[in-house]
Amino acid sequence: MSASDVGASLALWAAAASALIALQSPAEPFDLRAGQSATLQIRGAEVVLRFERVTADSRCPVGATCIWEGDAVVRVVVTAHARTATHDLHTNPRFEQERDHEGIRVRLLKLEPHPRVDEAVEPQDYVATFVLEPESRAGGNGKEGSRNPGP
Repeated sequence: MSASDVGASLALWAAAASALIALQSPAEPFDLRAGQSATLQIRGAEVVLRFERVTADSRCPVGATCIWEGDAVVRVVVTAHARTATHDLHTNPRFEQERDHEGIRVRLLKLEPHPRVDEAVEPQDYVATFVLEPESRAGGNGKEGSRNPGP
C-alpha cells in the first residue's frame, strides 16, 4: 500500500468516525464509535450525542481471573436546547450509567470490545451502545444524573 493509499484510508476513517448519524426514534438502542455523533428530535428539540472517548478501561480481561469485574468510563458530550454538557458514563452498574440533561436521558448500555489478556484495545475500536429518551420525571428526585446512588 502506498503512502497516498494510507493517507486516503485515514481520511475515510476520520470522515466515518466524525459522521453525524440521524436517529429515527427515541428509546431505540444505537451504536457509536469513539468520535461519532448521533442526532435525534425529542419533544421538539434537536439532541446531539457525541461519544468522545473511553477515558479508562479497567474491566477484567477475557481469559483473566480478577477480584472484581472492573469498569470502563465513556465520555460523552450531549447538546439539547442549545446547552452542552460533558458526562462520564460507566459500564459497571455500581456507578452512573445514565445522566439527565435538559429533559433528555442518556444511557450507556454496553461498551465493546471487552479487553482480552495480552491484547490492547485501540481507542478507535471502541463501540458504545446508547439510548436517548425523554427524561422520566415519575419517581425521580429531579437531580440530573442521580439514578445510581453509588456504592
